[in-house]
Amino acid sequence: FEKFYLGGPNSLRGYPDRSISPLGGGDRLIQGGLELRLPLSGKNYPDHFLTGILFVDTGSNIREDQKFTADTFKSSYGFGFRFRLPFIGLFRLDMGYPVNKSDRQIHISLAHTF
Repeated sequence: FEKFYLGGPNSLRGYPDRSISPLGGGDRLIQGGLELRLPLSGKNYPDHFLTGILFVDTGSNIREDQKFTADTFKSSYGFGFRFRLPFIGLFRLDMGYPVNKSDRQIHISLAHTF
């Protein structure tokens, strides 16, 4: 009922949704992210249409009987775009790359995560 899940467009963007979690979810979660947003269209904030982003995400999700160690943390980095659309709001498109893996994830979603 009250479990934590990690991975996906609202946490670690280089991983599939809920993939960095113990089976059935975790009891403890540490998560952090850093995002640099740069307006790319001609108008100034907050009226610009297109924003480019660079990001780094990191986190760990464990069961109650486990301890946080360096091995339990996963990280990802990437880039994305934010489109401010009339009547819809903010449309997000992110490309995330897990650290120490050659895979990548594309995430499409609406609104900022923070």
